[in-house]
Amino acid sequence: TQELAERSHEFFAELQQSQSSQAQQQGLVTSQLRQLSAQQAQSCSLQVELKLLRDKLRMSEREREDLHLKHVQLTAQLQATLAVARKEVSDHSAGLKQQLLQEDD
Repeated sequence: TQELAERSHEFFAELQQSQSSQAQQQGLVTSQLRQLSAQQAQSCSLQVELKLLRDKLRMSEREREDLHLKHVQLTAQLQATLAVARKEVSDHSAGLKQQLLQEDD
């Protein structure tokens, strides 16, 4: 019975050590899971931020394209207006020359 008591005591000691080790491993796994969860949350946050930045960049590209189109349109209008003004000045100048030539006669 003494031997049985010793073996029983050893068995309980090993069981206690095993349970302690298991609890320690569970704590480690729980800690790692929390860390992974935090990293995943941070990753999701960064993905959302990246998407917002991409959307903003696309909007900026569209705005640049719109501005370029407006610039092209305004340049074309300006050139057309200048052409009309040049023609009017040329016509008026020709009319004045003609008038001066007639006055000289």
